[in-house]
Amino acid sequence: AVAAAVADAAPTAADAAAAATAPAEATADEGHGVMKGKSLKKSVIDETLDPSVIKGAINKMDAATVREELHMRGQDARGVVKVIRKRLKAFLDAQHIHRLPAKDQKRVQAQQKLVASRLIAVVDFEATCMRAVRQFPFEIIEFPCVVVDVEKQEVVSEWQRYVRPTMNPKLSEFCTELTGITQAQVDAADPFPTVYNEFLEYLRSFSPDIHPRDIILASDGPWDFRDFFRMQCSFSDLPVPKVVHRVLDVRKAFQHVYHNRYNLEGMLEALGMQFEGRPHCGLDDTRNIARIVIQMLKDGLVAKTNFNTMSKEVSQQPQKYPELQWPDQQTDQDTSIAVPNTAMTLQDGDAEVDAVSQRLEDTSLSSA
Repeated sequence: AVAAAVADAAPTAADAAAAATAPAEATADEGHGVMKGKSLKKSVIDETLDPSVIKGAINKMDAATVREELHMRGQDARGVVKVIRKRLKAFLDAQHIHRLPAKDQKRVQAQQKLVASRLIAVVDFEATCMRAVRQFPFEIIEFPCVVVDVEKQEVVSEWQRYVRPTMNPKLSEFCTELTGITQAQVDAADPFPTVYNEFLEYLRSFSPDIHPRDIILASDGPWDFRDFFRMQCSFSDLPVPKVVHRVLDVRKAFQHVYHNRYNLEGMLEALGMQFEGRPHCGLDDTRNIARIVIQMLKDGLVAKTNFNTMSKEVSQQPQKYPELQWPDQQTDQDTSIAVPNTAMTLQDGDAEVDAVSQRLEDTSLSSA
């Protein structure tokens, strides 16, 4: 997404601070997977103790000890030390529940089902964009979705559509370079209202009334639904569906589960994973976000919404600008362009986005 291009262009300030203070052992290692067979060592954890006591002991373990404990239990030991500590705690919590009397197990499971959704539909938009311009009427041009089954902890469906922009139908060279989306692909695509209705029908195939008990939406950060989707609905004179009002912000959930905030690549690295596919291809981004969601589910994430996308107002619908000239098509030295104030601006309340936007802008100008 354009939000990903902005927010993932460099690590966040929080990432830099975390990296500076993180212990040397907290480095993700692809080599620490699930160990085949049983470890020869004996566990140092007494699972008969109170769960709070066990968690306190795990917090004091170094990375090597935690990995050994995970290996003994046939669990994935990849990731930074905070991640694998959380994984071990989640596994032992589940084991503790299994040791409860049958009636208590059912009570706990019923409580979990009351708040958890059955499916998570991960989305990551790509949108029209221009080099070195932060204020712009972004239009969605790729609409992908990857559905994760919460109980099975696996992908069960994928859906993807390209979208034809109507206000500024010609893609900039920068947009094509960033997203890999060609002019021919969007010219052959349906406009947003058609794709919007197709997406809702796709969600109804899982839940006729698109109920959050059955399915919730998720994205990497707040920008996709709060900014791009709502603005696109404004452009297209469409209502914002109720399912979009509250979503699962994956970055926020990652911070809650593992106590660290990263961008997409940072989350993958912290989990001992690598990005698969082409960055800023909407479907590939979505698949990688879904991989993160699946691992968080394994590590104890409860499948419920955590962000209100309607908490901020969006700009009024802008006018069309048929004479808009892309900076990368200009022939003179001036790479600036005036975009009316009615165009969308990424929410200034996100210091992370604001800072990285400026970095992206400076890089684009210096390379122009």
